[in-house]
Amino acid sequence: MRKKIVFALLSIVAVASIFMVNLEQEIVEDSNISDGNSIIKEINNSIDKNISRENLVVSIHGEYITKDELPKEYDDLNYEQKRKFLSKYIYLKVALNGLEDKRVEYKKEIEEAIERERSRLEKIGIELTPLEELIWIENITFQTIAFNEVLKQHKDIDDEVESFYKKREKSFNFPDTVDISHISLKDKSKADSILKELLDKNISTKEFAKYAKKYSQDYKSNLNGGYIGNIGKDGLGDSFFKRLWDSNITSGVYPELLEKKGYYHIIYIIAKIKEHQKTLNDERENIEMFILSKEIKRWKAQQFKKSDKNSNVEVFDIKVSL
Repeated sequence: MRKKIVFALLSIVAVASIFMVNLEQEIVEDSNISDGNSIIKEINNSIDKNISRENLVVSIHGEYITKDELPKEYDDLNYEQKRKFLSKYIYLKVALNGLEDKRVEYKKEIEEAIERERSRLEKIGIELTPLEELIWIENITFQTIAFNEVLKQHKDIDDEVESFYKKREKSFNFPDTVDISHISLKDKSKADSILKELLDKNISTKEFAKYAKKYSQDYKSNLNGGYIGNIGKDGLGDSFFKRLWDSNITSGVYPELLEKKGYYHIIYIIAKIKEHQKTLNDERENIEMFILSKEIKRWKAQQFKKSDKNSNVEVFDIKVSL
């Protein structure tokens, strides 16, 4: 039970920090748009005469979005990349429709959340493209509004958090962990070559993240710059963990390949964190998120469903089947 609570809280932090990997699945769960529904409608002829047809990307609730309004990288995307971007973009635009007053009400909370998450991304070397940042900011905005709306219904949240912590206090004793990113490759010779290049360059976390995005065959983590998280013996295995923990590398590329299940791993050690007890104040925000997570997900789904009923979305740039 203790492990489950700790890993659940760690998962919530990870999702809050790096949403891009899970957002597409959330879109499907929240809106049931896996095969295309009312969110995407056929193009009609009611196009504003002042807008060039070739420059149009999408119309959402009568607001035309043109290529000029999106980051320049949009034009360089291939069909599948555009489809994925537009599915996320439309989902968030529809979901946030009608919440303009909430944007104002929670302006401070939204700005704080963006700054907090930006710091976490910088720590692990993630540098968002302008297009990714566009989605990222809207997602944090939607999440922050949902969190605060649900929080309003919990007048005794401080008591709930304190009770939760006291019942599970021992589970907040965290063992030794290493905070790591990795590049995972099937081909040993290629892994050796990349490792040598990284060691010769003495690269930063940010530079390692770029290599992970480009080369890593772990497709769950490569979009996150190869970031895995704080991992202990249970996650890495005793020998794997011991080699990293006992090395004299406090921050940087581990100088050897580590082989596991037929893959060769290049490891970047971000930090080593000794066993410690997290206090109630340390974990208050995470516990709140854990307690409210199901209600937040339900609130978001209901908000999207309500907004989608009256949505008027037309895609002009490509034919989209979601």
